[in-house]
This record gives sequence, structure tokens and C-alpha cells, in this order.
Amino acid sequence: MRPAARVAIFATLAGCATARAGGGGPPPGDGSPYPYSRANEWVTIRDFRYVTAVTASQSLAFFGTTAGLERLDTLRDRWLAPVTAADGLPDDRVTALVAEPTTGDVWIGTARGLARLAAFIDVVEPVFGPPPFRVDRLLLDPRDGTVWAQVGGLWWRGPNGSPVLERSGDRPPFERLVGSVPVDVGRPNRAALA
Repeated sequence: MRPAARVAIFATLAGCATARAGGGGPPPGDGSPYPYSRANEWVTIRDFRYVTAVTASQSLAFFGTTAGLERLDTLRDRWLAPVTAADGLPDDRVTALVAEPTTGDVWIGTARGLARLAAFIDVVEPVFGPPPFRVDRLLLDPRDGTVWAQVGGLWWRGPNGSPVLERSGDRPPFERLVGSVPVDVGRPNRAALA
């Protein structure tokens, strides 16, 4: 038997053994230039070490970083998948966070705008109204769900957790809001952190 015929037989036998064992390769007719990978297997490695904001709901802790949003399920003691611009955030650099204590939704301020992560469906929703600028502060009124966002030096307000915020002519009532309140704005002993 010629060497070329031996190689062809060996390759055929190896291909049959791999197919029976469930080993790699694309399905017949796929024609993929990368036969041992699929699009949903690609992973982007990011650096989530630089925390810029922190908040918590009843069961989740949220950590805003320079690479997106990290989430810790405190009931199950496990990390959930991070949320990044690929998931719908306006930017990966998180600048402010506030969580709604009862629903678990989290408002995410970034370097280029504001979004809300709906906890129940785990989807990032855009927030309309404020311009796509850096969000400096986020505050929440736990009594009625009103959200206050400081964007570009101006305050915006959304009643009852609405994803549509309107420009507010007033300053927020800091004494009854949760979220990160700078020491120079309110009395530090009365500022509740969510």
C-alpha cells in the first residue's frame, strides 16, 4: 500500500473516532474558519479591580468599576456575570450607583450617561432625559422610588423609578434620600447609604 493511501485511511479512522467520542469540530457544512470555536464562546478579559461606586439591595451587592458593573449574590454567596457596555451600559466606566431596596433594580451612572438594570429580568434599560454626559451622583427616595441624578452639574428627577427623567429646578431633599451623599452637601450622620 502506498504512503498516501495509508495517510488517507488513518485520517478517515481518526475522524470517525473523534465523531463517535463527541469530540470537536463544527457540524457538517458549517464551513467555519475556526472549526473548534463558536461565536458564543469568545470571552473578553477585563480588569474589574478599580471600584468607583458601591450599593446594595436586599440580596445583591453592586460594585461599579472602571470596566463595568460587578454583582455579588449575597444570599447564595456567588458572583453573577458582570454588566458592561456590551450588555447595554452607555460606557464601561461606572461613576455612580443606587439600588432600589425592594425591587433590586439598580441605577447605573457612567461616564457617558445613565442606565437602569432591571433585576427581575436582568436587562439593562436606557434612561431617557439627561444628556449623555458623566453622571456625578445618584440618589433615591425609598418612600416613593423617585430617582435623582446629577448630570453635568444639573439635577434630573424621575418619579416612581420611571426610565424617563426630567430636569429639576430644585435641589434634592438630601435628608430623606439614600445613595452616596458627599460630606460637604449633607450632614454625614444623617446620610443613609444604600
